[in-house]
Amino acid sequence: MQIAAHDNAPEAFVKWLAAQIGEHRWIVARRSKARIKQGYDHFFTKRRFMALLAHFDKETGEMTDSVSAHLTEPNMTLARQRAETKPGQAYWGGTGPDGKTCRTCARWEADGYMASSGLLKDAPCGKYRALMHGQQGDRVPHFAKACKYFEQGDERPIHKPKTPVATS
Repeated sequence: MQIAAHDNAPEAFVKWLAAQIGEHRWIVARRSKARIKQGYDHFFTKRRFMALLAHFDKETGEMTDSVSAHLTEPNMTLARQRAETKPGQAYWGGTGPDGKTCRTCARWEADGYMASSGLLKDAPCGKYRALMHGQQGDRVPHFAKACKYFEQGDERPIHKPKTPVATS
């Protein structure tokens, strides 16, 4: 199974997953008393695991098309900006403050978490809608680099874990 377009190592996915959910022992299995006795404290169903894996691929994989891969770019700055921009952003990605992402922008209209994985949903950009006279663009992922219209807002957590079920 290929984990990402640029990295085939499962260790990269494990490292990314640990950063998202914290330092827990996790397993893809149903919750059971036997697994709890073995020391596992975080459980994923196959469906939830596949949702996390798809989100990882989306976040770490590079977008390429067959035509652009064979052309030379005369303007390298424009090429870098185009690569960092996600569809639905109001301006070129990476033109905002260094280290900031759309997740911390006040114009990014977050609307909750995915039920299957607990990860933050992609959301539309309010500034894009204002520039396009009310037409909503594509949903922008939380990890997209900030554009020049960035305004500091609340930082939303990437993962909202479900409350654990008490065992008796």
